[in-house]
Amino acid sequence: MKTKALLLLTIISLLESANSHAAGLPLGEAERLAAKHHPALALALARWNAAEHRAVQAGLRPNPSLMVGTEGTPLSGKGYNSDFLVGVSQKIRLNGTGRLKKEIAASERQQAVLRFAAAERKVRQEVRGAFATALYAQASEQLFVERIGILTTNANLVKALVSAGESVPEVAEIAHAELDHEQLDLGESRALKARAFTALATAIGQTNLVVDQVTGELSAELGLNALHVAGTQLDQLPGLLAAGSAVEAMELRAKLAHASRIPSLNLGLMYRRKQVSRENSIDIEAAISLPLFDNKKSAAKAFAADADAARARAEQLRQSAAASLSGLRSELNSATSRAIHIRDEIIPHQEQILQRRRALFEAGETSRLDYESARLKFTEEKRHYLANLHEAHRLWARLAKFLSE
Repeated sequence: MKTKALLLLTIISLLESANSHAAGLPLGEAERLAAKHHPALALALARWNAAEHRAVQAGLRPNPSLMVGTEGTPLSGKGYNSDFLVGVSQKIRLNGTGRLKKEIAASERQQAVLRFAAAERKVRQEVRGAFATALYAQASEQLFVERIGILTTNANLVKALVSAGESVPEVAEIAHAELDHEQLDLGESRALKARAFTALATAIGQTNLVVDQVTGELSAELGLNALHVAGTQLDQLPGLLAAGSAVEAMELRAKLAHASRIPSLNLGLMYRRKQVSRENSIDIEAAISLPLFDNKKSAAKAFAADADAARARAEQLRQSAAASLSGLRSELNSATSRAIHIRDEIIPHQEQILQRRRALFEAGETSRLDYESARLKFTEEKRHYLANLHEAHRLWARLAKFLSE
């Protein structure tokens, strides 16, 4: 009994470890897991497979009909006077609908391919955006911990100065209040981190995935060059390509409805064995429907109108894409410029101030409190940089997601 319990605990432990990334989840692994488990990709792939099967089936000739029977069989007595019949009937299209059905199926298959590519890119960009948010939340928590350490040291130093009569109690109260506020903000930061990690698991498509840590650099290349190139080629966006393919499919359906107004020809060939005279004969018949009531003219016009609507929608999407792309790129450039300025100008300047304060402190020419205040100011600039970088990543994620739709 104890052995079975230990075995069960081992299996549970292995399953939990399989869904946990305590050692740190890199971006590449997150993208790999999303490609394997995200339900949106499974849905798009299933639709693609269905379109492939329909394309194989489309345009095939109709199956012939086989008939075996008798004719003139009396209701009473022997049936040897009846005629024995064996025949085959075949429907022959005169309107080219088979070719049009193949073209429609090929167009719908192309739509499915484009929509799968769009879903794949959309999932990948969602994962990247969620990963950047998780990375920011993790870095923000670490920065809060660093600042709390500095503020704790400052509070203790001020308390010692007040005890020695070298400072007023109000300064100690201010230092204590700053520490309390930072600790409250740390709690909010940890809650943000927990939500970010949950959102990352959802973006991956595994809500039961436990992520304790992510690994990577938030300041990594945003891929602006690639986004710029993609943004200049609006007609190549997956969503617009799929919309254009939908127009083509509607136009083909209109042609199919128009072609179907031409009736098909039904040919029949029948072998007849006359039992009385022992003679063999062949019956040939041809049948064609007369479009007296339903000539499918309205159906053809309906598909033509649908094609016009799809064309208008594709143009509307293109214009909306151009406007949205311009606004997003403007915001992203502004956020990126701020982050670069803080990184290249403000942070190096504060770092030099911190180094001078450290040197003065080590030489005994300034107090520990002055040195810790310089450290605190340096962390504030790092927080500004982190916030601007996170905003740039957020806009980048929106732009990348837009370009994948």
